[in-house]
Amino acid sequence: MTTTLSVYRHPPRRRPRKTWLQRRFLLFEVTFGLYMMSTAEKLAFYTFLFLFLGFLTAAVTLYLPQHLQTVARRLLFYIFGDRGVIRNQDVLEYSSVFTEGVGVSRNAAMDTPPGFSIGRGEAMTSMGY
Repeated sequence: MTTTLSVYRHPPRRRPRKTWLQRRFLLFEVTFGLYMMSTAEKLAFYTFLFLFLGFLTAAVTLYLPQHLQTVARRLLFYIFGDRGVIRNQDVLEYSSVFTEGVGVSRNAAMDTPPGFSIGRGEAMTSMGY
């Protein structure tokens, strides 16, 4: 009688396969310690994160193209030295945005460079004293 030695092989274990996104999310939670937080704390954290990234995206979308144009003009000015490259609107725009945002009205003291270029009486009258 011939005996055949048969080797019993275990069936492969079925592990639940996680998608790449689920693994990255778990890595994110473990890295920042979010897995220890309660549901309300996670909700507050994710709300803050969502709002911050949303405002950052809006700011980059709205203001980056104009800022890149201004930087490119100034770079051309530094390279070629042509005054026609920098527009007066670029220079005045930043100062007007600052004065309007802060709520300061323009007066003669703002047009005068800082230093001792105006007298004591003129400085006092321009400050409203």
